[in-house]
Amino acid sequence: MKSERRERLGENMVRLQRRNPETMSFKITWRNFCCEADRYFAIRSTLSLVFTSYPAIQEVLGESTPMDASWANWKFSTTLHDMLRQLENIPRNLRDNDHPQWNLLFESTKPHLMMPEEPAEVVERNKDESLIHTSLSGPDPQIEPLPRASQLLISDGPTEDTFIASQADETCQDNLSIEQLLSLSDNQVSELFSQLSQEDSSILPLIETVCSSSQTRLATLVCSNLLLPLFMSESDEQRGRTLIRCLVQLTTSFPGVSVEHLLLPLLTGPEPEISKLDAAITTLSLQFKTALLSGFLDHVTTLEEWHTSVIQPLYPALQDPVSMQRFVALLAVSACPLVRSTRFGRLLESVARLVHPDTLPSSVIHQLNTIFAGHKTIYSIGAKTILESALEGC
Repeated sequence: MKSERRERLGENMVRLQRRNPETMSFKITWRNFCCEADRYFAIRSTLSLVFTSYPAIQEVLGESTPMDASWANWKFSTTLHDMLRQLENIPRNLRDNDHPQWNLLFESTKPHLMMPEEPAEVVERNKDESLIHTSLSGPDPQIEPLPRASQLLISDGPTEDTFIASQADETCQDNLSIEQLLSLSDNQVSELFSQLSQEDSSILPLIETVCSSSQTRLATLVCSNLLLPLFMSESDEQRGRTLIRCLVQLTTSFPGVSVEHLLLPLLTGPEPEISKLDAAITTLSLQFKTALLSGFLDHVTTLEEWHTSVIQPLYPALQDPVSMQRFVALLAVSACPLVRSTRFGRLLESVARLVHPDTLPSSVIHQLNTIFAGHKTIYSIGAKTILESALEGC
């Protein structure tokens, strides 16, 4: 009977080692297990629990570490704390019958008899037979895996990484509320946006949530930490459509924030995808188009050729005489590098149509004539003709 019981325990141990090898952190040989199987038969579940956790924790903390020390964000549970304190006072030689504290600790009153040690070759043969039996019979449904050491510890609360991951999961399921977003710090929001930027399906629900509120702080973080990096990076057609929808919604709900923290950085930075900007700028009111043009003129010292396309939606803002004067000064600085650019020529022709000579100083009109005369494309002829007609009408 003892031999059968010992063999069955051995088979179970092999299964546990194969199923959860990382939890069997203690070093115990097959021979020692067979010798002690009967002695600790009544308490094997509790011993397995302690053996699995105690050496793993001691290995991390060090043998000299007090048992009430904290490890990262975790601490010992009260039950395990008391049990390990008692274990420290018990000799580590488990085959020593002179120390009945093992029986008292686990409330076992069953007398334990020592099993004689078996020769090494017998132990190896029994091990091989158990492994073969395990592979043929499959896992025993009555044997549960030993708990991991972390399952024996009580958490002080979720770490920042797990908290952000859980919020990202909720956002992916369209369940993230504005209250949850407001509870996050700026760093946590930035980390959340970094995770959400990997999934197109998560971006639009987040924008809709922010736009449904009046929280300019969140809108600013969305512009700076989520949409701006996405616009700067390459994207496929599907992501491009998603970003355009997000940008249009955001500029409609938060035009001032969008101009300052998204559109202006895009206009003054590296060349973006023009179609994305056109759709968003068109939705702005004249007030915010004027603000965007003013910010653009403050930051840009020389026009790039790609600027000629994104400025087109801002033409209504050039009706303001001050904005027109500043823009003509920028054209004069940029005319020489773009002297043969057809795109710049079309821009000059459009500006000529917007000029109202009676609202501009003569110096500005003279500056425009000089720019048109020096340009080397066919559009310069049309620009000069339009300007002359405007002057004759005054």
